[in-house]
Amino acid sequence: MPKQAIPLTGPHMPHKCSPNPVRVIEFPLSEELITSSQLEEIESWVRVNARQDFEAINIDADSGAADFTKQFSVALGSKIGGFEYYTQYAGEAKCPNCGTKMSHLLTIASSEYTENDAKRWHPYDRHGNALLLNYDECSGICIGDLDEYFAHVCLRCEERPIVFQSPTR
Repeated sequence: MPKQAIPLTGPHMPHKCSPNPVRVIEFPLSEELITSSQLEEIESWVRVNARQDFEAINIDADSGAADFTKQFSVALGSKIGGFEYYTQYAGEAKCPNCGTKMSHLLTIASSEYTENDAKRWHPYDRHGNALLLNYDECSGICIGDLDEYFAHVCLRCEERPIVFQSPTR
């Protein structure tokens, strides 16, 4: 007797969707690169010199590092490569074989962007038109409490071990 097919719909299945990969340029989180006093200096410069740029994409130039990081640092959402965007705590994946820091391989995220950073990371079609998506319902995937799931790979070890990590504790 053949096995009964499992229905591919219901509350535990992701929404039907297709990937629309977009190449983006992103940078590590500012906290990983500079000291807090340097960050304050950058924020002061932004308030004076980049106010029009921030206002053009509806960002308060006085909002500080949080908006700066969301708009100009790490791209949110599911991706291959790039940098991790930790919503709760910054964990570091260590190789189980050699103990070195592992490289980010991919992120599977609950949402592709948030309401606050939609201007910068909002998806567009091939003609440059913004796709009208509900920011928290792109794929229908919910990891933890609207979190993400990371895969890291060790580039030092020949067998390339992979470690999976969720920033939710």
